[in-house]
Amino acid sequence: MELCGDALRRFRRIKQFNEDERIRCARYSPSGGLLCVALGRRLKVCNALSGTVKNIVSVEAPVLAHVTESSVLYASDQNIRLLSLHDNKHVHVFKSHTGNVQSISASPVSDFFLSSCRGGVRLWSIGYRNPVYKADLRDGIAAFVANDNFVIATDALLQFYDIRSPVGPFKVTAIPCRRHREMSATSRYLCVSGERSHHVFDFEGRLVHTVETARASHVALTPDSQYSVCSSGAYLIFTEIASERRVHTAKEREGNLGAVVFNPQYAQLATFSRELNLWMPVATTPAAPGIYLCIFTNIFSALFVISSSPSPPRIRVGVLAL
Repeated sequence: MELCGDALRRFRRIKQFNEDERIRCARYSPSGGLLCVALGRRLKVCNALSGTVKNIVSVEAPVLAHVTESSVLYASDQNIRLLSLHDNKHVHVFKSHTGNVQSISASPVSDFFLSSCRGGVRLWSIGYRNPVYKADLRDGIAAFVANDNFVIATDALLQFYDIRSPVGPFKVTAIPCRRHREMSATSRYLCVSGERSHHVFDFEGRLVHTVETARASHVALTPDSQYSVCSSGAYLIFTEIASERRVHTAKEREGNLGAVVFNPQYAQLATFSRELNLWMPVATTPAAPGIYLCIFTNIFSALFVISSSPSPPRIRVGVLAL
């Protein structure tokens, strides 16, 4: 079963975790099994499927994080640190930036990662302390895309680089936005976000989708590259990218849901500001023959799981304890 409009219309908030301070960042692991939450002076690593806390690490004002089953990559100042989750000790400290690190993007298929600050972008290999490549571009942010490439957004330009030979961009494309707050990518698209406008491009630099809101907002793309999810105030807005058709608008409460991130493997998303909310599709009618729906009880939840086959991602069902 593909992640379709019917499944998106069934998304409901299933768990809420109140924090005593603002959540700075939340990231899923590539496997989708872990969710790392960065707070004022600690990193909290949670089981994304059950919501239970697996590890809490005291660190100095973490602002960003990338998590795997064995380590966390985070920045708290000008330096980036690789922390082992086995013994809570630092394995590497990566130094090169002259200002506070603003973004980190890890490759889903290799040991490379990107970081950026107001003064430039760095490409790193996890096994080396020094950067592999430096791009001194003011206010640039970066993300990995398919085919061993990465992209830097700076001013009103998208610059495409080949990770195998990052001597300079092999393609530069003008884009209709100059201020960039964050950037993310799926297997097909790249999303460049400002405070209230979000632009989705294909890997040729063509604009394919735009989301604009009247107030501050955040956008995430579903892993199958079919939909965008916009968090604005108390609303979650699901839109089909190809047709620009709004599929569903969810409102769970008054207030501000904050930022949004979609699980790379499961039909689950998280919103976070002063609280962390986990959302999943909930079955409201019995399943028709041949169709699997997400069913929740007090003991079990059935999760749609996105397969890793080379064809467009599909969703299968697994039963996991909450």
